[in-house]
Amino acid sequence: MNLSHVFCRSRSSSTSPPLSDDAATIICIAAATTTIVNCSIFNCLTPPVGENTSFLLVGTRELELIEGIVAPWILKQSLSADVFKSMNNLRVLTCNGKFTSCEPPFLPNELRWFCWRFYPFSSLPLAHMNKIVGLEMENGKIEQLWKEEKIMLQNLKFIHLHFCGSLKRFPDVSGAPNIESLILYGCENMVEVDESVGSLEKLFHLEIIRCSKLKCFPSVLQMKSLETLILRACWSLKIISEFSPCMVNLSNIDISNMGLEKTSFKSILNSIQELKCLNTLRIDSIHIHALTNFCYLRKLYLRNDLGDNDFPKNLRGLSALEELHISFNSKLIQLPESISHLSGLKHLLIRYCKGLKTLHGLPTGIQVLTVDDCGLLEKIEDLSKLYKCLNKIQILRCAKLLGDKESGRYLDNMFNQSLLKRWAAVDGCLMIDVPGSNIPSWCKAQQDGCKISLKLPPNWQTQIIGFAIFCVSIRMLLHPGINLKFQNDEMLVSKSEANNNINETEEADESEVESEDESDGAYWRLSTGYIPYKFFEQFHGGNDYDFEGENCFHKTEANLVVEIPNYWRHVVRCGAKVVYKEDVASVQQTIPSLSSSSFYWSWKLTNEFPNSFECREE
Repeated sequence: MNLSHVFCRSRSSSTSPPLSDDAATIICIAAATTTIVNCSIFNCLTPPVGENTSFLLVGTRELELIEGIVAPWILKQSLSADVFKSMNNLRVLTCNGKFTSCEPPFLPNELRWFCWRFYPFSSLPLAHMNKIVGLEMENGKIEQLWKEEKIMLQNLKFIHLHFCGSLKRFPDVSGAPNIESLILYGCENMVEVDESVGSLEKLFHLEIIRCSKLKCFPSVLQMKSLETLILRACWSLKIISEFSPCMVNLSNIDISNMGLEKTSFKSILNSIQELKCLNTLRIDSIHIHALTNFCYLRKLYLRNDLGDNDFPKNLRGLSALEELHISFNSKLIQLPESISHLSGLKHLLIRYCKGLKTLHGLPTGIQVLTVDDCGLLEKIEDLSKLYKCLNKIQILRCAKLLGDKESGRYLDNMFNQSLLKRWAAVDGCLMIDVPGSNIPSWCKAQQDGCKISLKLPPNWQTQIIGFAIFCVSIRMLLHPGINLKFQNDEMLVSKSEANNNINETEEADESEVESEDESDGAYWRLSTGYIPYKFFEQFHGGNDYDFEGENCFHKTEANLVVEIPNYWRHVVRCGAKVVYKEDVASVQQTIPSLSSSSFYWSWKLTNEFPNSFECREE
């Protein structure tokens, strides 16, 4: 939990007595543009250049009224180590570096949240801080959280330590039984996690990542509230004990990129395979053979090398699996045949598999396919024809596909008007993002740039069933989305603009694209999204959002303005098409019967401004 947003305020402005001329302490309050009040205390400290700064002379009584300090920069001059003694009401402390000249001997008893990045001292004075709730440190030199062997911290709920390289042992926390979240990230010299951690009954999130020297982990694991366990990249840890039967709430487990002994790994899997709450499991690919009876598992993440011939021939033990992610597997050349038999699989993601050359044999019910950064991929199936439920296809950074004529034809087939109508007929969403550079000619309204306008017919609300949007871009869009706005005065696209050929744009930007291809693998991308009109129906009631006094959905005529966010000027051309009921009247139902709750993926529509909508992936 990060409390950098907490305001630091002093109540002294209206309640404190007049300031005396001989006040010994100076508070420098810098009001940043983010509305966070940043406090630097003692001796007219100079804030960074450009801050709006005012100086107030106050005395000890005013220090007692301070409830929060947020100092986002490292001070040029450290404060006295005793500075906190007069701050009896301090509840939140967020600071950096050598905020005090030496280790503070005292912290206020009222302190609830302690966040100190680049903490330069070896320990913390936490022994009597009965009200502390959260402890957050990053890049600190702390060697031990507290000097005592065991201290009572009944209200402590969060301990988050990042890159504390001097910490060698995580201490006894049996005196803090209410800890709910424990994160140890990048503590590279930590060798041991105290046995008491394994008995924290309120702990629901345990995350230990990149602690490369960790060898000793609790031998008894009976954290009955634990929902998420992440043990990743702790290569020295060879053995993890079996999970107690009381840990029935475990839903997310990540034990990938580890150096565990095979026997230990197998015993762990044996102890969790019957967990009914287990939703997500992340493991190294080599351990997939141990997944013989995970009938409740819904999401599986496989990481690192395993050849397609080394995959199990039978994956029937994963009967409930809906989502499969395969990543960083350079030995995978084609999709293992056993994956095609996962009848319940809805989402397949393949990423950073540098050796993958062909993609075929998907499960018949697949709805979402993502292939990313597989540089050798050159052959695919006719995906839009063979897989009737597939309504989201993303093939990213796989430029070799354009060099194969057959695969190129299959990419073109994804933009056939028949596919769009097929999904429009069932009010389904559609998203396709693949290599390409030409918006199909049947989309008459298209032009260069990232914005286009369409004239809607009279009484359009009763005729329209959805909108198809097209986009040609260079590189991937970092935050893909579509902005739609209903207006009555927008200039419409002319016929000549709509018929512009993209070849002119290609010639103009050819040198740029070639240089990007050579440097970082960028290339032309063609995307389309279909948005059912039913998504807008939730905004029909009332006249709150209007132009000329009416809700846009009550206007008999309007223009639809479509804009693709173009933060990095990567969008080259866009197009749009209104889909009417009559367009799909004769479309034969070819998609298996699916209720709206059966769709694994959908658009999410938000309405933050009058008559304006933002459409993004849900």
